Amino acid sequence: MIDNRGTGFSLFNTNGLSDLKGGKGSFILQEVSNGYVKPGSLNVYVVMPCPLKVPFNQLFQPFVEKRNADKSKVPVYWPQVTDCIPEGIEKVMTNATSSSQLPDVFVTSGYNILFNQTFYSRFLATGIMGGFPVSFYPEGYPQNLTDTAQRYHAGFLGYSSWGIVHNKSVADNYPLPKQWTDLVRPEYTGLLSIHGCHGHAGSLTMLLYLKKMSGEDAVERLAEKIFKVRHFAELIGEMGTKKPGTTPFYLMPYSAISNIPSTKNVEILELDGGLLTPMMMLVKQSKLDECKKLIEFFTEKAFKDILKRNAFFQPGQLPGIENYSFADMELLSEVYFSEANSLNDRFIRALGNKIDH
Repeated sequence: MIDNRGTGFSLFNTNGLSDLKGGKGSFILQEVSNGYVKPGSLNVYVVMPCPLKVPFNQLFQPFVEKRNADKSKVPVYWPQVTDCIPEGIEKVMTNATSSSQLPDVFVTSGYNILFNQTFYSRFLATGIMGGFPVSFYPEGYPQNLTDTAQRYHAGFLGYSSWGIVHNKSVADNYPLPKQWTDLVRPEYTGLLSIHGCHGHAGSLTMLLYLKKMSGEDAVERLAEKIFKVRHFAELIGEMGTKKPGTTPFYLMPYSAISNIPSTKNVEILELDGGLLTPMMMLVKQSKLDECKKLIEFFTEKAFKDILKRNAFFQPGQLPGIENYSFADMELLSEVYFSEANSLNDRFIRALGNKIDH
């Protein structure tokens, strides 16, 4: 296992942790105020990783319909998300000047909003938005995680990571990576495919980690090794084959890996240094009582079962946890404001025409 001492990354670091349009039920942006908030409603916005979108919608839609059928209750307004990267909500939240412009409940596994300096200082550090009460965590939940959630004004719903899939059908004249930092070595040039869509690819936590462990140019070095960027569904389709352009290694979130059919001739590599990323919930603190049933929905068994089936685990459920690290959220908060967009932009530029913009 990587010695993470002094790197800003640690296993269960007590100072911190460590990625719309079309379709039935979608909405037109101009229909209500900023498109994400409807006056007189409990406004909920949920950004699920691609593999969780359909099962989540199937579970949450009946809940919303049942609640909204009760005319004695404040209705729930929930714009369904079908796009991979719903950038509109990020712009609304990071540009907001008043809490009335924000949803009452926001769920995401991305850091783009949590660590946006303007949003953090305006709405999180001031206590306008934050996590849910500790009482919603089950008995025995690790205190270092609840402490971290409270410190960063977020509620943690589950934990996942990115992984590497080995396509065993491709000739094996290459070394198997043992840790994430191996991926920037010269011998992996052209051997990697990575999940991405709509001009985005990879994981910010991964990029920060590689930069910390392998140097300033690690982002560009990783991009050099990548042969192509495709949506995980396309990558899964070619796994286990010898089609032209098929690579021996695939980088993708575990929520995508969990959808790989067991008939595929592949193996999941257990690498040291894998990074756990929490799925987070932000709630308007002035509406905690009104949002109680919504918080219960996201913290009770039915939703947790969906998370588990799609590789978002609760503490104690994650296999091989000894091989994982939490990216230190203290580090993320320090560097995110100045480096996050820069790292993402550098990675996309370095990928060039490998990614569909």
